[in-house]
Formats: sequence, structure tokens, C-alpha cells
Amino acid sequence: MNLKSTSYVMFVAALLCTMGCSGEPPETHYTVCHEGKCGVMNDEGKIVVPQTYDVAGQPSRTNQLVAVKLGESWGYSDFTGKLVINPQFEFAHTFDEGRAIVKQNKRYGVIDTENKWLINPQFEGAAGPSDALMLIIRDGKYGYVDHKGVQVINPQFDDAERFEDGLAAVRQGDRWGFIDTKGSYVISPQFDQAYSFHDGLAGVKQGESWGFIDREGTFVISAQFELVGDFAHGLAPAKLINGQWGFVDQKGAWVLAPGYDSAATPCQPNILSIKREGAWGLIDKTGKELIPAKYKYPLCFKGKLTLTVPIDEENVFVHINREGKEVYRQNF
Repeated sequence: MNLKSTSYVMFVAALLCTMGCSGEPPETHYTVCHEGKCGVMNDEGKIVVPQTYDVAGQPSRTNQLVAVKLGESWGYSDFTGKLVINPQFEFAHTFDEGRAIVKQNKRYGVIDTENKWLINPQFEGAAGPSDALMLIIRDGKYGYVDHKGVQVINPQFDDAERFEDGLAAVRQGDRWGFIDTKGSYVISPQFDQAYSFHDGLAGVKQGESWGFIDREGTFVISAQFELVGDFAHGLAPAKLINGQWGFVDQKGAWVLAPGYDSAATPCQPNILSIKREGAWGLIDKTGKELIPAKYKYPLCFKGKLTLTVPIDEENVFVHINREGKEVYRQNF
């Protein structure tokens, strides 16, 4: 996981969700920008945080705060548009259960919603927390600390992912394996690349091919694909070698046969984002079209709306509803 972040990356991440949303509360607020200024809109299409900020992050569903940037500094606004933490950080992440990772003096730490330091800025990079541990970088190596910043797993890895379902993918040298929350290897380093566990399975690359393993490191779906995505809602996107994309179940059987230019990890049951003829749209598990393929990026509904980019327009983002109707248009 590359923990180096930029404002633009955060902005795009706030706008375009391509990851599964299982277990998350429904999204009710969305980042919206117009002519270089950003704010927040609710799921009824009403602007609740005025578009006065240079950049806005993804609104927090649990704390009703959004990271905003004015000039060179980041702070936080509530959903009425009131600044509750004045811009003062070099970078600011979304609040998660009352905690947010922020950057100050070129180092990352963690604050609470009252802007008190929970973990003083000291890391070169940080992500999480997940499974009660936060992924950090210190002296160029990846390790893990607890919610108080106490080192639990010494920084020793060349690359690493956040903990998911009690295991984390880590790399030492050129091989990936999986550790538990005590830092012990559960699956020894042996893979060329590895994803985190989702739905009990993790995508791993062995040689030139990808497959899926269980928590014991046994291949449940043999390494046979050119590329794969994560499992969510019982399905994972997979690409045949020199072929097209489809969706497999947890036994490796094709639920939707390869026939698409690309495919994304499902956000919700029976709603699949696929790319064909150069554009993204939505289908169900039978292949029935739900929203026509006419967008530049995958579609992922976390609430009533999702944001994407029409394939035939430049510097334009649109929020569409589940029927595919445009609710809000913004220029960026």
C-alpha cells in the first residue's frame, strides 16, 4: 500500500468509489465541486456545505465532518458548513469513529473531533485503523501501532496492507505473506503479490497468474487468471489470461462468463459495475442492464447517489441516482 497521498488523490477517492461497501452505513452526503470550489451535498441534491473550499474530502458517515482545504492548509467542516477545526494541517483524512489521520510538519498523527492529539505526528505515512491496529511507516519500513500509538508490530516490512479479518498482507523482499495481529506469520512469504482477505478469501499472484487462497494459505481457486479483484457479496471480478473479464463465485465457478473489457469489485448484492466498448455501466447477476455503459469510471452506490464522469465530456462530474438519472452536474 502506497501511503503517500496528495490532495488530488484524496479528491478523486472521495468522488469515485470502486471498493466494496459491505458493512458500512449508507452514504447520505457527497463531495461536490464547481469551477474549482468544493462543498457537500446531501442525498436530496441540496448543497449543505457551501462550495467555498479549494478541495473537500469524503464526508464522514459516523461523525458528520468533512476534511476541507483552504489555500495550503486542511481543516474540517461540519455538515452545516461551519468550520469546527480551522485549516492548519498539511493533509487531512476522513474521520472514522471519532479519529482522523492528519499530517503536520511532514509527519502523520491522529486527532479526535475536538482537535486533540490522540497520537502525536511522528510517522512518514499512516493508514487505518483496522482491527484495532494502524498501518504506519517509520524509517522507510512498514509496521503497526495500536490506537494509542504504541508500537505493536515493529516496522520491518518493505510493503504492507491494512488488517482485514485479523490478517494483513505484508512483503519482505520480493515475496508476500500474511501475519496476524501479533506480527506472526500465518501464511509464509511465497507470493509475488497479494491482496487483503475479503469474504474469507484473498487474491494472490503466483508467477504470472492470480488465484484465491483461504486463511490457511490453501488455494481454493487455482492461479489461472491474468488479474482479479477482491471478493464482496460472494463474487469477485476476474480476467482470463489474454481474455476478458467476468465474475466468479467463491468456488471459482463463473457466475457471469467473461465478456467484458473490465469489471469492479461489487458494491452491493446483485449490482455489478462492468466496462464494455470503452465505457462503464451497471448490470445485475444475470447480465441484465441496469444503467447503460456510458461513463469513464466504475459506478458504486453507497447511498441514493453515485458520482461518475460521462464518457463524452471533459472536466465534468455528474451525480446520478439508481435509475441512472442525473441529479447534479459539476465542473472541475
